[in-house]
Amino acid sequence: MNKKIIIPIASALIVLGFAGLLLYPRYAEKKQLQNWQELAAKHPQGVQLMEEIKRRQVELKDDNAENDIAANNYLAISISNLGDKTGALKYYERALKLDPKSRIALNNIANVYQDLSDWNNAEVYFKKLITAEPGYTPAYRSLAYLYQYRFNDPEEKIKALIDQGLAANPDNGDLLSWIISYYQEKQENDKAVPYSQRLVDSLNKAAATGTQDKNNVGIQVEYK
Repeated sequence: MNKKIIIPIASALIVLGFAGLLLYPRYAEKKQLQNWQELAAKHPQGVQLMEEIKRRQVELKDDNAENDIAANNYLAISISNLGDKTGALKYYERALKLDPKSRIALNNIANVYQDLSDWNNAEVYFKKLITAEPGYTPAYRSLAYLYQYRFNDPEEKIKALIDQGLAANPDNGDLLSWIISYYQEKQENDKAVPYSQRLVDSLNKAAATGTQDKNNVGIQVEYK
């Protein structure tokens, strides 16, 4: 083939390639939106969820970078509630890039992986949550439940988790309550007794001082 012909053909192919790269994200976004709309049509709150998705997408495209963490997180929540768990992970991960310690993102990624029966990744993200917020005791409980019901021979992991939690939160009522119920469920009441006394002491102290651990106040991360 003549070189004078080959060069224009090669140039045209390069141009088409770049055009394809530019157009693919738009195609993928349109396909994704179509998938959510199909899920919404079968969901009792589909209309509200789609409105929330569109509102958060607008926030991600505006000039205010400060709302991007919340926009990614709550967009992921709506997508997850529609049933697209894998799609939700993408937006939670984007939120984590902006805030590696985002409680909502770390907690909900772990829960999404549980929904997907991916216990190992669920463990990874619960551990990341505990590292980011050692005082957030529900994370210890969630990870312990994961070990207890989804892992083989979880005793050593749960014991280590109890020690870790108490080291960071020695008088925390929420954590102590879980430890007591854990040993009672295992019918090891003798092991629960010391923690019961610690819980009583903790509650009496809180009542006397009128204090409450702010880390034990639950967060609403999903709506249904």
